[in-house]
Amino acid sequence: MSNNDFYKHARSDAVKWIISFSLIFVLLMSMIAAWVVLLQKETPMSESEQAFVTDGEGNPMTADMVYPMPSLMRISAMPLAEVNAAALATPTVEVQIEARVTPENATNQDVDYSVAWGEGAQRSAEPVTDYLTVTQDTDGSKTATVTCKKAFGNDTIIITVTTRDGGFTATCTVVYEGVPNRIEFLHDGKDYFSTAEIDVMAGTSDTIELRLMGKLGEAGDKYGDFEIESITMQGRFNVKRQAIINGSVSYQETVMINLEDPKFYTYDIATMEDDQLVTIDVSEFISCSISGNILHVNAIKSETAYKYPAQYPRTGTYVRYDSPYYDPRGGGNPDDCRFAVCVRDKVSGIEGMIYIDIAATAVSGVSLSQNVMEF
Repeated sequence: MSNNDFYKHARSDAVKWIISFSLIFVLLMSMIAAWVVLLQKETPMSESEQAFVTDGEGNPMTADMVYPMPSLMRISAMPLAEVNAAALATPTVEVQIEARVTPENATNQDVDYSVAWGEGAQRSAEPVTDYLTVTQDTDGSKTATVTCKKAFGNDTIIITVTTRDGGFTATCTVVYEGVPNRIEFLHDGKDYFSTAEIDVMAGTSDTIELRLMGKLGEAGDKYGDFEIESITMQGRFNVKRQAIINGSVSYQETVMINLEDPKFYTYDIATMEDDQLVTIDVSEFISCSISGNILHVNAIKSETAYKYPAQYPRTGTYVRYDSPYYDPRGGGNPDDCRFAVCVRDKVSGIEGMIYIDIAATAVSGVSLSQNVMEF
């Protein structure tokens, strides 16, 4: 083979390799691009990206686009990731719709929109425009903005569009689903948000109304199947731990009880050493139950009434409440004891927590053993 032939052959091989590597590179880039597209499709939308309104088939309808007027519109009012206090004061949900007049070459394309309560609406005595309005872009325009101002429960609202030429009509039924974003607690006529604190007197029972709220007010009626998720204790207090022998205190000390891990040891009277481990259970202080949307609270006793055992022993260990625990890390203030009740809506998964502070039983009166004394 001549040198010239050799170089020609080498160049041919080089070109083949370059073409092969180029094809492999293009193939790899195509695969990576496909994976990126798939990942983007599978990534769930954040709360702030989810639609407040969907059509009857579940397709999202956002405020920045115009949609053909559907036969069914669902106001879901998905919660925003962050809603400031000003937005909560006057929240609304908006979507733009457009009527389609046929034929498309009809001379007069003007229409009028109206809203009315659906059949059997419980709120029919109230102005429907307090809840939902339709505002046309201009007089007679086919495009209009639907604004939902507040929740309307199980009722339906009918949007009707009517052509000015011929009086033809089309309707859209609007339903409110109202996805909740928080639980509120109503007690003695006052609303409490999650992590607020309510005082209940020891030895009494009380009720707290649970309300699911969304961006536009109360959540839809399909939500609200409540359950108690947990009841936990917080705070610390001091107890006096005593060793009793034949009715007399032979030894005593102050012990701090941490209600997040509430334990102490009794004494072995013979050896005066720690003996039995006693765990304080939350059920000694409080019990709760739910019926419908009502949380029932039974405040059995406060930490100030704690004692173990129930009766003062002739011989054994006696533990009783001594004083508040003053937390040196908290500026020397008492470390308040309270009970956290966590509730959950099983439909939406929304959780809320209310703190119950059980107040010591108040003095209810005074009496003497006899009214008349003679000397």
